[in-house]
Amino acid sequence: MHQASLRSRGLSRKFESARKERTNELFTSPAKWSLIDVYGIIGDPVEHSLSPPMHQAAFDELGIDSVFVTFEANPNRIGQAFHGAEALGFDGLTVTLPFKHDVLKYVDSDKRTELVGAVNTINFNESLPVGYNFDLSRTLRAFENHDVALTGADTIVIGAGGTVRAIAFGFESRGANVAIANRTVERADNQETATSTLSCRRRMYVQTARNQLLSQLRRTRRPCLSCR
Repeated sequence: MHQASLRSRGLSRKFESARKERTNELFTSPAKWSLIDVYGIIGDPVEHSLSPPMHQAAFDELGIDSVFVTFEANPNRIGQAFHGAEALGFDGLTVTLPFKHDVLKYVDSDKRTELVGAVNTINFNESLPVGYNFDLSRTLRAFENHDVALTGADTIVIGAGGTVRAIAFGFESRGANVAIANRTVERADNQETATSTLSCRRRMYVQTARNQLLSQLRRTRRPCLSCR
């Protein structure tokens, strides 16, 4: 974890240096500002995100005249932040915690995104801002690319964050049995309640990681303070 944190900070410093260089270049050529596209990631917090250096590297490699920056918004003013981005002519945003659900009310979206109840990408280049959820489609594509069939499979999703809802819905839509393992019962139950309303094909069974361990200990009849 420490090494990953160091790598993240190293990449952030590298990106910051490149960003300053890019800004200086734009100030020396003001005409470029009218042509540049602005993208970013909005969340709280986002300073640790590697999205800016990854996207900026792709833009630079492909010769796309765009910038990708971070926007750490006040959770109590997400509506103002969203409308501000739209009014300023931003081209697109990726959305991370804790705003994936909150921004849904401000965008037009397809049926699948509405069912999932979370947005992770916003396109401002349409007549109305359009929200998408690519957590679902990209996860399913990864399984397809590795020829992993989900129909009838027993799957477990670890955690109960914003991405879980989309992935669990995707697994259910492919006929998988889904369990959510999380450190706290409450958050796992909330995900189960939200996700089970999305599909009637299969019931969502929720267990926390602790409960699964206790269940295993009971089956093997090993002594356990919690189950005596």
